[in-house]
Amino acid sequence: MKRKYTFLIIPHKSGKMPIEFNLQKWVISSIGVTLVVFLLVLAGSVIYSARMADISVKYSQMESTNKKVQGKIDEYTLKTEELKTVIGSLRDKDQELRKLLGLRPNNIYFPVDLKKKTLKSDDPLKVGLNDVKYNLKYLEAYAKSQKRSYDNLYATIVTLKRDFDRTPSIWPLYGAIAAGFGYRMHPILGIVQFHSGIDIPAWIGAPIRASATGTVIAAAWDGNYGNTTIIEHHNGIRTVYAHLSKFLVKPGQEVKKGQLIALTGSTGLSTGPHLHYEVRYGNKPVNPSNYLNLDIFSYNRNIRGAM
Repeated sequence: MKRKYTFLIIPHKSGKMPIEFNLQKWVISSIGVTLVVFLLVLAGSVIYSARMADISVKYSQMESTNKKVQGKIDEYTLKTEELKTVIGSLRDKDQELRKLLGLRPNNIYFPVDLKKKTLKSDDPLKVGLNDVKYNLKYLEAYAKSQKRSYDNLYATIVTLKRDFDRTPSIWPLYGAIAAGFGYRMHPILGIVQFHSGIDIPAWIGAPIRASATGTVIAAAWDGNYGNTTIIEHHNGIRTVYAHLSKFLVKPGQEVKKGQLIALTGSTGLSTGPHLHYEVRYGNKPVNPSNYLNLDIFSYNRNIRGAM
C-alpha cells in the first residue's frame, strides 16, 4: 500500500475553508532530491564564479607582469643596441689612431660577426629574451676583443714613445741655420769641402740641449771640432755638438731629451760663436734638418719606418 501524506492549509481569515491536498511519498522525495540538487548546483555555480573571478584577476596580473617584463626587455634591447653602436665607434677610433701612428689595422683583434640564433616562437617574451641574449654575447665578445686591441695599441705606443724619446727630434739650439748639410766652400780653408752637419750661430754661453735621450760617450777636445760632446741614442744614432765653450755633462752620464748639456762657444776651427750639430746613423753623417721639429707622428712616418 502506497503511503501518502496529507497537507492542510488553513487560512487566517475566518469563513474560508481549509485547503487539503495529498502527496505520495515518492513525490515528496523527488521534491527533496530536486531541492538538494538545486542547492548543490547553486553552490557549485558560486564556487565556479569565485574561481573564475580569481583566475581572471591572476590573468590580469600576469598580463600586467608580462607587459612590464616586455617593457624591460625592450629597454635592455635598446640599451644593448646603443652599446653596440658605442663599441663600433670605439673600433673606428682605434682604427684611425692606428692609421695616424702608421700601425697595421686592428681587424685581427675582432671576432667574426656572431651568428644570431633564429628562434621560431609566437611568444614575444621568448623572442625578446633571445635578442637580449644575442646582444649580450655580441657585447661580451667585442668588449674583450677591443680590450685586446687597446692593450696591443698601448704597448705599441709605449714602445713608440720610448723610441721617439731616444731619437733626435728637437733643436739643440734655436736660431737660423748659417751653413747647411752638404758640400760648401769652407769659410776659413777656402776649399770646397763636405759639411757633415749644420751650423747655428749664437752668443757665447747660449744653452745647448740634448736633442734626444741617450748616453754621453764623449765630452772632450776633438781637433778642429774644439770642445765636443757626443751622445749615443739607439738604433745606431749619435748626435755631435761641437765648438762648445763649456761641458755640462760627463761621459757615461744618462741624459734626457731637452736636458741642458753644454754652452755655445767658438773653440776649434771656428769663425765665431756657433754650434756645429751633427746626426750620425751607423756612424755616418745624415742631414740633421730631417731630425728637427719632429712630433711622434712625423717621426713614426718619416724616420722610424726608414730605419
